[in-house]
Amino acid sequence: MIKNQSKYHPLIEDIDELCCDLEVEDAHMLSESVKEQLNEHDSYLTLHDLEKLKPVFINDNMKQYYGFEDNTFREIDYFYYFLTFHPSTYYQLIDSVVHFKKGGHDYLKLEYKLKNARGRYEKFLGVTKSFFVEGKATYALSLLRKSTDDRHGTDEKELSKRELEIIMKLCKGATATAISEQLHISPGTVRVHVKNIYRKLGINNSKALLVMFKEFL
Repeated sequence: MIKNQSKYHPLIEDIDELCCDLEVEDAHMLSESVKEQLNEHDSYLTLHDLEKLKPVFINDNMKQYYGFEDNTFREIDYFYYFLTFHPSTYYQLIDSVVHFKKGGHDYLKLEYKLKNARGRYEKFLGVTKSFFVEGKATYALSLLRKSTDDRHGTDEKELSKRELEIIMKLCKGATATAISEQLHISPGTVRVHVKNIYRKLGINNSKALLVMFKEFL
């Protein structure tokens, strides 16, 4: 449980004001006027599709921070979260899923550790608020600001693109032999990758891996 809730109060005020100004319905969530309003805001913003559990838009500040080319997503989809979150904070993805499956009411308040365009991780404070259409949470907006006590640095626990590939294949039921054939590497190399994945994520088996990632497959 987060002890110091007062640090989120300025973010809550800002996201309330922003959401009030947007005044959008589901069908117009990604209208040009909404995108323009999000891009004009000085915070780091991500709009999520709650039905598909994936991002659909980031504002210009967030795009520049990550070094992405676009504000919207196609190929990256679910990988967005795993490419930008530090592995030690993946549990926050689970917290987020639980929050929205319970209805998405109230604010989701989390601390983040995100990777910038230079490959360094920085700490953020974030508040997420849902948009409701006919009583159901359909979209959510995350408003983030850099934490004042942030310390930069690279981290040996960062997952590589190869490890992310293997994670997704494991979670879809592929064996080490099948993965080795698909990626053209030896089964022994796959096992080494798996061991490193478990170490970086602080887990011990494939069941724990599936619990962590299944919502995003």
